[in-house]
Amino acid sequence: MKIDDILDSVRAPVRISFEPTIECNLRCPMCDRTQKNDFDRHRADQLPYETVKAFLHDVGRLGVRYFLFIGGEPLTDPHLTEYMRILKSYNVYVHLWTNGTLIDEVNAPQLAQLCDMITVSLDHPDPAVNDMSRGVKGATEKTIRGLKLLRESSGSLFLRIHSVISALNIDHLRSIAALPPISA
Repeated sequence: MKIDDILDSVRAPVRISFEPTIECNLRCPMCDRTQKNDFDRHRADQLPYETVKAFLHDVGRLGVRYFLFIGGEPLTDPHLTEYMRILKSYNVYVHLWTNGTLIDEVNAPQLAQLCDMITVSLDHPDPAVNDMSRGVKGATEKTIRGLKLLRESSGSLFLRIHSVISALNIDHLRSIAALPPISA
């Protein structure tokens, strides 16, 4: 089979990565937005709620199979779970990439139900190192709490931990790999 034949048979993108918001509750020093402090400049470029809803319905009707919510902190978008419900109504695989600090008792069960995979950013298990890497004191505790709440909500949810390798944690990568399993 020729590649042109395969491409001609594809009616829609297989995978879409989507940034629902520029907003973020952390100030990671490695993030170019944090460094440039340009949240205000990008805020005006965000898609309106009704436009996003229409887009997601189009995505579902087109047959997109995989959808990733990423960028900014998706959980700062008040419509995120509604967006996920739209995608799930079309049987789309939903992946959320989050810093995990905004996962709480209310949204953890919803997220566990609506997401097929959740990736949580954690650069180091030591709060002193991870909080410095994420630019907010207390971020580590909230992230680990969020992971535990997700695990309590669904033991079968596919959870991943993502780490940004930097001068802060390069000498301690084994401690990230040796994290104990997150259990209820």
